Amino acid sequence: MTTKTINGTSGSDTISVADNGADFDVTLNGNTTGPFADDTIIVNGGSGSDTVDLSALTSASGVISVTVSGGAGNDTLTGSTLDDTFLVSGSGEGSDVYDGGDGSDTIKALSDGTLIQLAGDFGVDNNIETITADGKANVTVLGDSGNNTLDFTSTTLDGVVVNGGSGNDIITGNAFDNTIRGGAGNDTLNGAAGNDTFQVSGSGEGSDVYDGGDGSDTIKALSDGTLIQLAGDFGVDNNIETITADGKANVTVLGDSGNNTLDFTSTTLDGVVVNGGSGNDVIIGNAFDNTIRGGAGNDTLNGAAGNDTFQVSGSGEGSDVYDGGDGSDTIKALSDGTLIQLAGDFGVDNNIETITADGKANVTVFGDSGNNTLDFTSTTLDGVVVNGGSGNDVITGNAFDNTIRGGAGNDTLNGAAGNDTFQVSGSGEGSDVYNGGTGSDTIKALSDGTLIQLAGDFGVDNNIETITADGKANVTVLGDSGNNTLDFTSTTLDGVVVNGGSGNDIITGNAFDNTIRGGAGNDTLNGAAGNDTFQVSGSGEGSDVYNGGTGSDTITALSDGTLIQLAGDFGVDNNIETITADGKANVTVFGDSGNNTLDFTSTTLDGVVVNGGSGNDVITGNAFDNTIRGGAGNDTLNGAAGNDTFQVSGSGEGSDVYNGGTGSDTITALSNGTLIQLVGNFGASNSIETITADGKANVTVLGDSASNTLNFSGTALVDVVVNGGSGNDAITGNSQINTLRGGEGADTIHGSAGNDALFGDNGNDTFTINGSGEGLDTVNGGLGNDTWLGLGNHDTFNVISGLGNLTSVENINGGGGNDRILATAGDDILDFTNGPTLTSIEEINGGSGNDTITGNGGNNTIHGGAGDDALNGAAGDDTFTVNGSGEGLDTVDGGDGDDTWLGLGNHDTFNVISGLGNITGIENINGGGGNDRILATAGDDILDFTNGPTLTSIEEINGGSGNDTITGNGGNNTIHGGAGDDELNGAAGDDTFTVNGSGEGLDTVNGGDGDDTWLGLGNHDTFNVISGLGNLTSVENINGGGGNDRILATAGDDILDFTNGPTLTSIEEINGGSGNDTITVSNAWATNYRGSAGNDTFVVTTSSAQSTILDFDDSGDDVINLSNFGLTLAQIQALSTAEGANVRIDLTSAAGSGDIILVGTTLASLDFTGSSDFIV
Repeated sequence: MTTKTINGTSGSDTISVADNGADFDVTLNGNTTGPFADDTIIVNGGSGSDTVDLSALTSASGVISVTVSGGAGNDTLTGSTLDDTFLVSGSGEGSDVYDGGDGSDTIKALSDGTLIQLAGDFGVDNNIETITADGKANVTVLGDSGNNTLDFTSTTLDGVVVNGGSGNDIITGNAFDNTIRGGAGNDTLNGAAGNDTFQVSGSGEGSDVYDGGDGSDTIKALSDGTLIQLAGDFGVDNNIETITADGKANVTVLGDSGNNTLDFTSTTLDGVVVNGGSGNDVIIGNAFDNTIRGGAGNDTLNGAAGNDTFQVSGSGEGSDVYDGGDGSDTIKALSDGTLIQLAGDFGVDNNIETITADGKANVTVFGDSGNNTLDFTSTTLDGVVVNGGSGNDVITGNAFDNTIRGGAGNDTLNGAAGNDTFQVSGSGEGSDVYNGGTGSDTIKALSDGTLIQLAGDFGVDNNIETITADGKANVTVLGDSGNNTLDFTSTTLDGVVVNGGSGNDIITGNAFDNTIRGGAGNDTLNGAAGNDTFQVSGSGEGSDVYNGGTGSDTITALSDGTLIQLAGDFGVDNNIETITADGKANVTVFGDSGNNTLDFTSTTLDGVVVNGGSGNDVITGNAFDNTIRGGAGNDTLNGAAGNDTFQVSGSGEGSDVYNGGTGSDTITALSNGTLIQLVGNFGASNSIETITADGKANVTVLGDSASNTLNFSGTALVDVVVNGGSGNDAITGNSQINTLRGGEGADTIHGSAGNDALFGDNGNDTFTINGSGEGLDTVNGGLGNDTWLGLGNHDTFNVISGLGNLTSVENINGGGGNDRILATAGDDILDFTNGPTLTSIEEINGGSGNDTITGNGGNNTIHGGAGDDALNGAAGDDTFTVNGSGEGLDTVDGGDGDDTWLGLGNHDTFNVISGLGNITGIENINGGGGNDRILATAGDDILDFTNGPTLTSIEEINGGSGNDTITGNGGNNTIHGGAGDDELNGAAGDDTFTVNGSGEGLDTVNGGDGDDTWLGLGNHDTFNVISGLGNLTSVENINGGGGNDRILATAGDDILDFTNGPTLTSIEEINGGSGNDTITVSNAWATNYRGSAGNDTFVVTTSSAQSTILDFDDSGDDVINLSNFGLTLAQIQALSTAEGANVRIDLTSAAGSGDIILVGTTLASLDFTGSSDFIV
């Protein structure tokens, strides 16, 4: 037998074989046609997409067998009428179209792992009787990517797996045992008869419809993580007897997204998990142990018989109805945070023996939104939290330790036996009824801000041993809106605040440190033992009765503007140690509308204001700094110790009795127009140090209708007006600036120190002062006959120009002592001609300005003060006073009567003008005690006192700086010409004419009768004279006083000889001035002599002491006349000796006279031979 091999090229060959009965050999190049006489034909298609057509080859050709190999490429292979064999090897031969033709045709694999790829549909028309692995392993018949129908009903499948490929395929097996794999795409798989196996691998193979047909059929996973996806419903009609993981891990049977019924009653599930997918599915297990997962959607899960496990993972799997059926059934969480959602009621009929977190964290069994009963009496809860969901649920635990959360809605939660934990999170979980049952049961917060809401009463019957915040912040136990009794005597409160809610509640704490808040409504709050804190927030929380119990208990504010409202009396029996604002602003402790006693003696008030409310209350502070407000009603307010503040606002707050107690206490206004109303007398016993408007306008302190004494001498009044009210009141201000009103009645008002505004209003009012330290008051008497009265011995009534600070004051009465009316420092006009009536006023004083003062018909004492004043005494014997040397140049008109200008100080100066033109009607000038003077202005003044006024105790008449003419009177006058060349006449009397220093002029001095003296007052006085002392008349003495004083002649040729007087005393130098002077030298007059400029002659007398010539000119200009001694020049030379830089002429030894010292002269320079230096 000869074998003919036909090798196609690498192109797409078309091979047509025709039997012509002859023997031939054919080489195919391109299209070839030829007869064959060989026994066997083998066709190899090569690597191209070939078309092999052997349909014309029949048995008559002599060929016994035909073998065709399409090779690589997608080939179209048509067999002969004989028994053809199509060979495939490996996985790279492309997708081929097969037509076996007549005969019994076979597709055969040549190697392990062969992939027999079918192009398009496959079925009876393909005329393939057998597809065989021929003993090779892992041989697969693979459909292409199209949506194909692969029907193997007429084809024997031997050792191969059919895989539909990636399309949505329909695969039908045959009557034998088939192995079918749908592959990618959503396939319809029919096993037909036989025990068929449907294979699935991985998670990407689509959702398939399975029909196992006759036989015992199996779906089998090929790999870990396989997803066996079922399309549509599944049940007995699918004819699948087994679904198996075949030992693979994490194999899942997954329903599609529809609402399907997956019934595995007739199907064995081996190592797989059933997952219903995303639809609302009904899943029914079988009699064995099933693992079922509803998946997304609201599912109905029935385990049937067996110990079934229902799996749930994550929070997105919907609300399911569970029925475990017979056996011990479990719902199990697969991941942290799993939400096991129950649909409807749950209980013994659900046949679930266990719900377990299986070690996962944060697993919750969650009820749906309905009002459900979840009864776990017969179900073990392992590591899960039960949450009732949003409905009004009834949840009952079991005999073990349960964790239950009611969730939204108003729930009834029963822990049953065991140590149960009831969880609450956030503020939206409704009001629940709790019954912990037996065991130690706890309500626990899960988050900051949790609101644990209690429905109805709470107490020992609720069997809750602990309510805890578990470290969370701002956790509150909140009662509902009813009037409830919340008794935590048997319940430990850990880190939570109890809030009674909006009803009128009774809340009782336990023996530990509780935090309690009454909430809205009028509550009774009992802290019991422990250091309890009662919280209040805002202004809407009702009036509460507090009893702190034992321990150190506190009421604290939670927000700005909090109103802590007290019901009834408050005191030591309330057992509250502290009420605090806790740093919040505008916090008030507020009494109710009754007449209450609020005693905080044993309670610390921290940053709060106590307000008694609308009743007639008695409020007592503590030893610290309190802020108290009586509120409406007539209250008695006691600050006790500490620096207390009493607040008043508006005009409607009643008349109160204040007692500040010890400390510095204040009444303060809170608003414009505040009326601070006092009851009865007010003074030191009220212990109020300050009443202040605190910057508010129109604030009044008002006395009541009785005749009261309101004494504010110890109380600072800051920007408030005091009004005595309607009685005959005695009102006393303080040292500050007060505004005091008498109101109705005959009031006595004393402003005290400070520039006060005093109003008598109606009635015959008396305004009093006491002493000289009171301010410049504005006094308005109002209606009635009003008096300004001095109470002391030296009262000063301060006024302004025109008496502008006095209105409707009919009388000024100084009372006892020396009293005065004193004007301000400005240029004031004070005219009392038309009133007020002055009584016991010893002085009217204009102050420091240029004032005009006019007295009345009485004997007035008027003091102009500093400034150039115009003073008019009018009728009466008036006295005009000066005090010291600082007063101005006053114009004084005594008017009628015997009037006196009087000095009050020790060194008074009476200022006058020339001709005494500023004095009219003044009969007397009296200096009083001390050294007083009359001082003229700076001009050329004429002062002549010959005809008056009478001068008494005037120590000096001073002409000032001009060329003055001053004539004294018959008394002993002291006259000082001052600067300028003055003419001074002493007249009769022992007069004294004074100089002071070296700056005075060349005065003409006439002492007149008496023993008169020209006196130096300074340390270096100069007495200016002319030759022959021609400017001095009747001056018996010249006295230099202390210091180095001199007599100085004018600039001409002067002759100075004091032999016949005046008597010189304390004159240190006689100076001839600048001319050719002749000076008689005698130590009896002066020690030193000076010729000054010019050719001077010093005539030496036989004085008994040494004299010094200070400027002897030995060059021949000056001459010493020693003719009185009878000495020759030689004798004089013998008596002359050098003494340092000077020359001494020793007249003492020669003539018994004193020596002459020539300063700055040498012996050699003196001429002892002629007459140039000496006259003998």
